[in-house]
Amino acid sequence: MASVPRWVKRAAHNLDNQFDKVAEKLHRLSGDNSRIHITPYMGYGNREKVHLRGRAFRRYNVPFATETDSRWMNLRNLVRRFVTHEFANAPVRIDYAGETYETTTDDEGYIHLTVEPPEAAETFTDATYTLQVAAADRQHTAPVLVVPDNASFAVISDIDDTILQTEVTKLLNMIRNTLFHNALTRMPLPGVAAFYRALQRGTTEDGFNPVYYVSNGVWNMHDLLTHFFQIRGIPRGPLFLRDAGITEDIFGVDVDHKINAIRHLMTLHPDLPFILIGDSGEKDAMIYAEVVREFPGRIPAVYIRDVDPEGQGSKRDFRVLALVDELKNYGTDILLISDTIAAAKDAITRGYLPPESLPAIVEATERDIIG
Repeated sequence: MASVPRWVKRAAHNLDNQFDKVAEKLHRLSGDNSRIHITPYMGYGNREKVHLRGRAFRRYNVPFATETDSRWMNLRNLVRRFVTHEFANAPVRIDYAGETYETTTDDEGYIHLTVEPPEAAETFTDATYTLQVAAADRQHTAPVLVVPDNASFAVISDIDDTILQTEVTKLLNMIRNTLFHNALTRMPLPGVAAFYRALQRGTTEDGFNPVYYVSNGVWNMHDLLTHFFQIRGIPRGPLFLRDAGITEDIFGVDVDHKINAIRHLMTLHPDLPFILIGDSGEKDAMIYAEVVREFPGRIPAVYIRDVDPEGQGSKRDFRVLALVDELKNYGTDILLISDTIAAAKDAITRGYLPPESLPAIVEATERDIIG
């Protein structure tokens, strides 16, 4: 896509902000708070600090998905996810680990708060977010992850076509998957759930390695993704999505979002090695290579799932393979993998997984293929 002048992006962004402010004023004047929701996102951190996150917004209710929902019901719910108005400057109370914190949402309705965890913090502790506005859907909880001291490594994974079958490289299939399916009818990549659970567990009985999900998907899809992860047995971990503002929607994918999120996580855990997992469909290899150059020696392995394993020698394959020799100089092996089993076997040879974990991953992969 041709580069869009910065002034055009800035003008579009300002227009988007002005529209949202006018809409919010009209809503406040009406006094109708019935469609205000607060959605907490999973918090995360280390022994020194944790990040508490969420968002307050106005939208029509999106009912819990069922397997019998029609394609048009799924489309309607998708539209409802995107027809939202942020609830800016809203008072929020967060109760976490015996402490109470007061904050307000920002101009986009997001909640950002950094606090100290308790000295003996559990790996997962619930935080309760209360939107202090009358008649609103105003209290929900979300877990907060504090990475334990016995973690051996951290995993950062893409979502679309890495975990969730989206078929980004096939436009019509991508449209069908996105518009007409829900959390129960979307399909995972075969074996991914079992592989990620094994990575999270590691090689010790009481081990726990954090899994982070960094995607160019938008926060509007947060409920669908968390529901999908839950029913498919994909290990829970913090999501890093992007805002669906007019600038991002019209002018393409925000590559910096992924790089900045990964950089933030690697800085948060300076003593942990990282495993990066993505696919060859978009720009994961390029993005991960940039991070490898910035953090030499910190990323021993990058797994890139081949979105077209039968089309060997494609441009997508070449983009990945062209990085192999360069990234070795930074202490990183980048591997173009055909399926989950290939990634699991490599992880076993590197000592990330115990050999006895492989049969369960193979069985799960075969079961997922059969459906």
